[in-house]
Amino acid sequence: MSEDGRSRSTLISSSTALRNTFYLSTLKPCTGKDDSSRNYTETWVKNYNQLPKTNDQFCLEISHREAIIDENQAFAQNCRKAIRDLQINGGNVALIGSRNNELLTYEKKKKAKKS
Repeated sequence: MSEDGRSRSTLISSSTALRNTFYLSTLKPCTGKDDSSRNYTETWVKNYNQLPKTNDQFCLEISHREAIIDENQAFAQNCRKAIRDLQINGGNVALIGSRNNELLTYEKKKKAKKS
């Protein structure tokens, strides 16, 4: 197809070339390494972490830990049920052992968050 005597591919390549020229002219090459924003961020994080925590921050942290504990308790409860079902139904010993290891993992996570 053509439009005003020019093919569509010519029109597309012309617009692409024009767009590339525009973008290249607006970009300024980086002549040196500028770490000022990185240094600012690192300094801010260090200073922020040294500030005493507010009650809201403590409450948020406690709520977050409690949510993780609740989640791990639910996983552990489901794991115990699966182990019981496997034992009652004569399940594979290796699978029961695997579930016991999984249960221990959840218990460790729960204990770690409580401390």
